[in-house]
Amino acid sequence: MLTLHRPIRKLPPAVAILSVLAVAGLAIAAPAAKLEGDSIARFAGPREEQWLVQAVYDELRLNTGPEKRKALSKRLQDIAMAWLATGRTDTFDTGDELVHAMRACTYLTELEGESLASNPKLAQWLLDHAEVRRLLFRSLAEVDSPETALNQFAELQAAAPEKVLEYPNLAIAFATAKKLHYNRQQPKAATMVESFNYYTDAKRQFRYDLKKMPYELSRYLADTRLNIAERDWAVRKYFRAPDLGPAYFDVKYDTDYYMKKVPKKIDALDFTLPNLFKVGGVCIEQAYYASEVAKALGVPATIVYGKGESGIGHAWFTYFQLNPAGTSASWAGGAGRYQSQLYFTGNVYNPATGEQILD
Repeated sequence: MLTLHRPIRKLPPAVAILSVLAVAGLAIAAPAAKLEGDSIARFAGPREEQWLVQAVYDELRLNTGPEKRKALSKRLQDIAMAWLATGRTDTFDTGDELVHAMRACTYLTELEGESLASNPKLAQWLLDHAEVRRLLFRSLAEVDSPETALNQFAELQAAAPEKVLEYPNLAIAFATAKKLHYNRQQPKAATMVESFNYYTDAKRQFRYDLKKMPYELSRYLADTRLNIAERDWAVRKYFRAPDLGPAYFDVKYDTDYYMKKVPKKIDALDFTLPNLFKVGGVCIEQAYYASEVAKALGVPATIVYGKGESGIGHAWFTYFQLNPAGTSASWAGGAGRYQSQLYFTGNVYNPATGEQILD
């Protein structure tokens, strides 16, 4: 790590950064071609730091291969620490750029090296599409297997590159979400690509603009693999429903299963939304049904699990709501959350990690 000394704080910012680069060994010769989205035109920080940001991304393109990227990452760490020592913390634009470049060194090495995620073509594509790269590399810090996420993103990018550019947050949600939703053996389950294509089909109408939905929220759409025929059935049935909460109660409670301990009626049929609507189920099927209906309409939703004061387990669901003015948002989690059982808190699964979190 570069040793920092007090005198550097006394240097004018531009001179200080020049000194930093000289010590850290960042090449500042003739710049490479500017990267899309990485040029100084998008940088809002101090003008004397604009060229630093451009130099960083020029180096990111020039230093290809695991060894060079590893060395560049080390130099970037030194530069970041020295930049902080200049006292220019009134804006973190420069720091943000440096952090992203270090992340890029790590994940581009995965793609360019010999790991299971190796995909040099995708590495080059990401270098050429900065805004997608920025979102993707930020999201990888939230998952337990970046390698798996990179492979899933590669599958989407290979299948529908133009749609990935049009819906970058949604593509990243699919790449980084686990398939966690409760289900039994689903007939004709959709593949990841089929599900992504469903949400990016220009002929379909959804409750929200999925191009604008951040990937953190879109994961509560991407964790389903409900087949397309069932989604179309749900859309036809609930397209005009002003409130999705009542969908929970459209699945009649299977009291024979609960009271007489006989097999569930749904066990004799394919586990589909139309069949659940026809023969019913218990709370977990009600929650599954309602959450899948919401997802089919482009509404993020998930099952909530909880225990009441009596210790009895239960399942309900929650779904995303945005007010018509677009000024406030919340999760509507009241349907099936019976007050008589005092379900004070519930748990949901985080689709990025598979871990339980409080609702």
